[in-house]
Amino acid sequence: MISKLNRSRARANGLALIAMMSAVLAGPAAAAGRVPVPALSHPRSVRGARIDPRVVEFNRDVAAYQRTVAALRRDTQRLQALQHRLDALGKELNSGAQMDMIHLQSLMSSRQTAVQLSTNLIKSLGETADAVAGNTGK
Repeated sequence: MISKLNRSRARANGLALIAMMSAVLAGPAAAAGRVPVPALSHPRSVRGARIDPRVVEFNRDVAAYQRTVAALRRDTQRLQALQHRLDALGKELNSGAQMDMIHLQSLMSSRQTAVQLSTNLIKSLGETADAVAGNTGK
């Protein structure tokens, strides 16, 4: 025969188990802090029966786990946002580097043209000086 005290303990433990399972089944919404998770940290439950300390400890562990999961989700979202920003900055830098390279190639082409014109001018002046020298000797 089950004593009256054992029945009330069994009922209290059953209620605690139901509350714990509802908190676990609340899932991501509870982890995000939108759904209140029933706290069973008080050592007494309905009608004064004692809750098994292991259930209380388990409930605390579940609540800590849910807080940890919520924090990890927030950190993951922050890291993804940072990754997108870094990708955008990398593309911008790459684009800027390409534009700088095109500008450098244009400057190098202008330099080559200037050197070629200078060389042709010096050559022309040298030929003119030779022609003048050749005409003065006649």
